Amino acid sequence: MNLTPIGYTKKAHGIRGQLRVHVEKRFERSFVNADVVFIETGGAPVPYFVETISDTGGLLLKLEELDQREAVVPLTGAELSLKTADIQVPEEEEEVELTALVGYEIVDKTLGKIGEIEEVVELPEQVLAQLTYDEKEVLIPLVDAFILELTHRPPRLLMDLPEGLLDL
Repeated sequence: MNLTPIGYTKKAHGIRGQLRVHVEKRFERSFVNADVVFIETGGAPVPYFVETISDTGGLLLKLEELDQREAVVPLTGAELSLKTADIQVPEEEEEVELTALVGYEIVDKTLGKIGEIEEVVELPEQVLAQLTYDEKEVLIPLVDAFILELTHRPPRLLMDLPEGLLDL
């Protein structure tokens, strides 16, 4: 069976066994319609039946037969997947919502860790990541030409920044 990673579990929510989850935007429709999700447990994906999924300023997942907080705590921080056959492909590939990148770490392929995105500044001509580097505020253009890889777990943006950009 082929599985596609769609996000990850965050933490237990409340006392009735709900989990906060992060799902990549392009997989949200598939996730909301899912009857079964796979959560990595002990190094292997384990199927769980979905009882409910709600969005209260963040996605909450309630799994069947797990009705207490203690039952879902071991499932936190784990990869969340769906059967590849259950993925609904949008008509056109959706862009990553850049404002959702606050908190992501920027890593340059040459310099290494740069810092965590504190704010995303949207200007008419471009979108910039604002962060603190070497005790000063820097703005880094979030353009495809600089972005090598975007991962959600861990939340990281691997970039190839032009030499001298951080000295401006």
